[in-house]
Amino acid sequence: MGFDKYFEPLKLDNIDKSLEFELRNFLIEKNISYCLFFSIINNMAVRIINIKKDENEEIQYNFSEFLNLDIQRENGIYKLITEKKSIINFQNSNIKTYVKGLKYEIYIPITFKDEIVGCIYLGANEGENLSLNLDVVEIYEIIKRHMFYIMDIKAEKILYKVLIENIILINKIFEEKTPFMTRHLYNVAAWAIQIARELNYSDERLTEIYLAALMHDIGKIYIDSEIVNKGDDLNEEEYEEAKKHVEIGYNIAKDILITFNAQIPIWILQHHERWDGTGYPNKLKGEEITEEARILKVANFLDKIISKSNYKNEKGKL
Repeated sequence: MGFDKYFEPLKLDNIDKSLEFELRNFLIEKNISYCLFFSIINNMAVRIINIKKDENEEIQYNFSEFLNLDIQRENGIYKLITEKKSIINFQNSNIKTYVKGLKYEIYIPITFKDEIVGCIYLGANEGENLSLNLDVVEIYEIIKRHMFYIMDIKAEKILYKVLIENIILINKIFEEKTPFMTRHLYNVAAWAIQIARELNYSDERLTEIYLAALMHDIGKIYIDSEIVNKGDDLNEEEYEEAKKHVEIGYNIAKDILITFNAQIPIWILQHHERWDGTGYPNKLKGEEITEEARILKVANFLDKIISKSNYKNEKGKL
């Protein structure tokens, strides 16, 4: 049986539930390191699922979960789409592996009405020969049984992308009011991701903490720009007004994220609380403050002391 015949594209139909357990068992049985699933929409590939044989291992990627295939062409998904067939990639080929450091990877197309709408990715290390160690029919059947769940994740990922794009637009508008703020938001997001990685956050939680960091000061849109830009000499009245940004931000985030994640607005609300209970708005202390809000607090502080930007108010720790 030839390679192309063996890896015939999956034809989609209806599916049911419980995916991670089945996929991990498949990886363990076949001695394969990783299984990823991508949805392909126009010129974009979206990473929907990532399963590891060792659930405690952290995956390091060469690409983000959103691939713009008009621009990012040095990957197996682009080659799969252009050649319309399964792709085997070795570490020493001219295609960059999707997962860092892998020896072998296979990209298997999923089609619907002769269009490639998805891709199953399998990656292996230590000289494992995927093409000889793989029953593609079995993994097709697993994917088919869970397609409704996968479509739900796809919708959530696309929503997330739209949210990010809208938040970036809001932040650009915000920049007109507070020129240093956009840089601060992205700095905080970068620090928050680094901290969360050290705490072994999953990809889903990293996505959430990144989104929260980009939105953590969004409430300042409704605070007078003279107060936001004033620096460290706010009077008591101005300081009380400035502190309102966390509650305003909570309400904005709650409206924007109503169908995405109900916890992110709470992290935004709490990101100026302090371990000793002297923070605001609710004087929470210790474990009463969510871990994610504490990450935002630390990331916020790190950017403040490292960048030495205008973003400082020693009195209120805005």
